[in-house]
Amino acid sequence: MAEALLNEFLDALLESWACQLIGFTVATTIYGITVLQTYLYFERYGSDKVYIKLTVAALFLLDTLATLLVAHSLYTEFILRFRNPIENLHLTWSFSLENGIATVIVIIVQCYFAHCLWRFSNKNRWLIGGIVFFALSSFALGIQTTVHIFQNSFGTVLSARETLIIGGLVQGLAAMCDVLITGGLCYYLQKGRSGIKVTDRLVDRLMKYAIQRGALTTLIQILFLVTNVALPGHQYWIPFHLVVSKLYVNSVLATLNVRTTLASGANDVELYQTSIMFNNDRQTAIEGSLSAAGTESRTLPEPVNHSLSTLKEVTPEDLYDERLSTKPRLLSV
Repeated sequence: MAEALLNEFLDALLESWACQLIGFTVATTIYGITVLQTYLYFERYGSDKVYIKLTVAALFLLDTLATLLVAHSLYTEFILRFRNPIENLHLTWSFSLENGIATVIVIIVQCYFAHCLWRFSNKNRWLIGGIVFFALSSFALGIQTTVHIFQNSFGTVLSARETLIIGGLVQGLAAMCDVLITGGLCYYLQKGRSGIKVTDRLVDRLMKYAIQRGALTTLIQILFLVTNVALPGHQYWIPFHLVVSKLYVNSVLATLNVRTTLASGANDVELYQTSIMFNNDRQTAIEGSLSAAGTESRTLPEPVNHSLSTLKEVTPEDLYDERLSTKPRLLSV
């Protein structure tokens, strides 16, 4: 009987170690991308608004702290407890704290995209209210889970019914929040189509990035949910837990750094045409083109003061600005 219990414990321990090692390997790889993305951001976009730079800095520091906490947890289990593996029946404090850090990262990212969508949707209170509700609910339950794990550090707490229910709600609410953000961005981007080839291409590319961002984080949250709730006696959820917060951080950094890609992706003619469309002198240039084509020109709206050729100076909020979300305002000719 004792031998059977020992073998069961060792099997569970090896499974936990394997899942942690796999998750940590993938997570640190993504963290390396985070470091590169953060460096590129501060090198290229030093003129961004202060709150955006503070958001990036906070996410990078939190992601670094989460990585260090996981490393400490693995070191404790693999090295410090090597001679007495029974101690691994108790969770390390660093593992528990990392769960809280990941929860904070997720809500910061979701609130950032909610802010972008707030401007882009022309302050749609129902949509943003839904996003904020799901984000705050997931955050509150995530913090509750962290406190519960700290108070009950015995390893079986992770498979306890209360933990599974709360954990499932956390992942489900976070996934719903991501779906709302992605759906909202795609909907208002679609409404922003002007029928002009150049700007419609920009809309298509923004929609592609929005879908990719939302689909990836939502997929990982769902896999996290399924493996956590459907397989309570196993630790298969750990890799998804270790990876998901880093994907959230990279989604913000990719959105910020993609401005250079959007600018360089257009050819010289498109850049010239779009620069004319959005700069302060575009009224005269477009009217001249229309006159040459025998088309009657009409009054254009106030300039937006942005061009794709200088897109690296434009923040995501400027791309998701209400002035670009309505067809007549984009270009009225």
